[in-house]
Amino acid sequence: MLYLFMFGISPCPVIAGDVRGPYLTDLGPEWAQIIFHTEIATNAILQLKEKNGARKIPPVQQGKERHLFQLKNLTPGTRYSYRMEYGNPRDSSAPSRTEAFVFTTPSMDSQGFRFIAYGDSRDRHRTPTRHSEVAANFLRHQPEFIVSTGDILVGGETASSSMFGKDWTKNFFEPLKGIIEKIPYYPAVGNHDQDLKDGAAGIKMAFPRLGPSLYYSFDYNHVHFTVLHCANRIVEFERQKQWFIRDTERAKDADWRIVMLHVSPFTTGKYAENQWTVGGRKEMLQTFVKQGVDLVLSGHDHSYQRFHPLKADAGDRHAVLFIVTGLAGTNPYFAKGNPYSARVVNNMDHFCVIKVTPKTLDITAYDNHNRVLDHVVLSKEKREEFVKSGLVWEERTAGK
Repeated sequence: MLYLFMFGISPCPVIAGDVRGPYLTDLGPEWAQIIFHTEIATNAILQLKEKNGARKIPPVQQGKERHLFQLKNLTPGTRYSYRMEYGNPRDSSAPSRTEAFVFTTPSMDSQGFRFIAYGDSRDRHRTPTRHSEVAANFLRHQPEFIVSTGDILVGGETASSSMFGKDWTKNFFEPLKGIIEKIPYYPAVGNHDQDLKDGAAGIKMAFPRLGPSLYYSFDYNHVHFTVLHCANRIVEFERQKQWFIRDTERAKDADWRIVMLHVSPFTTGKYAENQWTVGGRKEMLQTFVKQGVDLVLSGHDHSYQRFHPLKADAGDRHAVLFIVTGLAGTNPYFAKGNPYSARVVNNMDHFCVIKVTPKTLDITAYDNHNRVLDHVVLSKEKREEFVKSGLVWEERTAGK
């Protein structure tokens, strides 16, 4: 008899083929979204253990590969245990079970939280290690969720978008094993993620929050997050602009507004003067300033870069902090810095830990050995000082 040893699965008869997951793709005070993939047609049930007992939750969607579970009526600030039970509907054998995993719903009255941001974790090596080295540091910072600035996959025309292909296995499921089962993962879509054959369909299967548009937003503890779909060019923002304005207007009472996207609107690296970056950049900055965006996290240009606060015009009464976090496994690019640069780190895999309170955004960049590379704090009490220190972006001086 064959047995299966992988991805947290206890030894058991192979009656449902290969599996990927489970993993969290959304988590709130009273809800959770969990995905589980099976290689062949399978009946899957989520067993949820609560303080007062246990219940079995069927998927809201169940196909050959993806089983989507929506957990509702959860209790804020509560620890839950869950596992998957799955079996071949044509087989009378006992179903297989994964090991138990744990997540904790956020509290309704929390005054702060942490999240991790990083990106460009794809790795072309036969046995990738660098993404795993970065991810090994995540749990020690106790994040409530993780965001990726994109390019999870190597991609390419000949690559497969299957959850069971080498790309997804080596670049996502294996490096993040033991993390995504308990902490939700929110990605921006990168060019490598979408440009492989059926890539957009594959990443939407992995992350339903992306929806048909590949851009979305969510609120967490009075902070509004917008994930834009600028996978290749900044001008992709044009078709999202009106949606973005409406979305941020809806969040006008948020303590902070944070934007994630793949292509770096401001960079001194490989794409600094590339039309992909330059085209539409000024309009994006003007819109971000007007809509009160506080922090923008991007990737694509493989380095770490933090800019001084930026304004579109001298009279702007708001400034935006831009950070490029785009190296966690892929090939590095060189960023030279310019008068707008506050900090540049080349050739170093890294991730950012953002500690959020109603009055501060405390941002620390760490390398793959958990050593501090950079640190900056945005404070509402010093907002006037922050805006006054902001630089007006001028294309003619950007390359100097």
